[in-house]
Amino acid sequence: MQSSLSLMSSSNILTTPNRKRPLESAAEDSVFDYTSRPQAPFASRPSLPSTVSTSSRSSTRSGRSSPTKKERRLRETTDHPISRILLSSPGTTAEDLPASIVQLIIELRDIGQGERGIIPDIFYDQMHRDGGALNPPRSRWFIPTTAHGEGEARYLDRRLRKVWRASNRCTVTSEHEPGWNDTVHGPLLDEAFDDEAPIYRRNITTTSTSPPYIDPDPSLASTKLDYALLLRHQPGSRLEVLDTSLPADRRPPMLHIDLSDCPRTPLIAAIETKSASSGKAGEAGTQLANFGRGWGRFLGVVADEEVMAGDEEVAVGRLSLADETRLPPHAAFGAGGKGKREGQTELPVLPLISVIGSQWSVSFAQRKGGLTLVWQDVKMGDTNTLQGCYFVLHCLRRIGEWADAEIRGWWERVLEEKAMGV
Repeated sequence: MQSSLSLMSSSNILTTPNRKRPLESAAEDSVFDYTSRPQAPFASRPSLPSTVSTSSRSSTRSGRSSPTKKERRLRETTDHPISRILLSSPGTTAEDLPASIVQLIIELRDIGQGERGIIPDIFYDQMHRDGGALNPPRSRWFIPTTAHGEGEARYLDRRLRKVWRASNRCTVTSEHEPGWNDTVHGPLLDEAFDDEAPIYRRNITTTSTSPPYIDPDPSLASTKLDYALLLRHQPGSRLEVLDTSLPADRRPPMLHIDLSDCPRTPLIAAIETKSASSGKAGEAGTQLANFGRGWGRFLGVVADEEVMAGDEEVAVGRLSLADETRLPPHAAFGAGGKGKREGQTELPVLPLISVIGSQWSVSFAQRKGGLTLVWQDVKMGDTNTLQGCYFVLHCLRRIGEWADAEIRGWWERVLEEKAMGV
């Protein structure tokens, strides 16, 4: 009996406990999880059948965030789905466009294609030396330099040359998006809108949509961009006077995104940037379009859009461009494609600026009927050339001038109506 106990005891001492083998899925997650995200607890991870292959797991994971699938959701959603219209498509005419952006698009196209003089002519000789036979300057790019403006022109030229060199460096080194933003896109935006401009830029990479305006579709609920352009607060301006004259309970919010300082300054343009070498260039248009939907949803709430079109409801989000022509006139801008209050101002159009590496372009989001129309796209310029830096800069300034009149004017009219109790 004693020897038997001794044998059992020694057997227990010599026995090595089985070690747990590492979970196979954990290694696979690190390989196929292309988007950086916090690791979820093991308990929350769904178990996969042992027959599932590595490749199928990879495609399942990557497919969830596929830009193609998100674009499809944008087109199929019941809440103002996206309909894209290429400005270069046969048959697209100025009469099809929102009247407020026709002249703007013509001017942006001319500037972006180098058909309008914007560069002071004192730089012609230097640009000829820089470009040589491969990139000679065109006489149509230049305008006469005024004597009193020469100092400012030379300062701006030095700044744009710095942006130009940085853009070339980022292109050659396949720089990541943050590097482009820090050395090229951000500085160029700052030159376009200085401290005295009525427009200013904000970095909104960590900014979320305010809860009341989040998309009801969970797959489209959150869209974050790189920059927003906002109207600058101007004490004593008509917008500021109208805003402060309203009682607190009647003052509408002016932004649909959460900014730390809660500014009373409307958003006038959205900007998304991508590195040309990242493989994510196609995502920019999808992100911008969804942001435009959210902005339109927010403005619909601000403008108190009605929910009926005559005596019958219009199906939300199921209208084609052809269907819109059959809507009653007062149903053109409803909150669900369902009509608007008599006398109410139409919703403004939002510029959506896409920056892929060195190339800038702009599209326009319009909330109309049951759709979000995206009119695309106008080339603004390429920062890999000095003249391209000038083209982009002046396109940005022209967009700012347009927005300062159109979008500021819309907000003034809305606040005035609210002040009168309309």
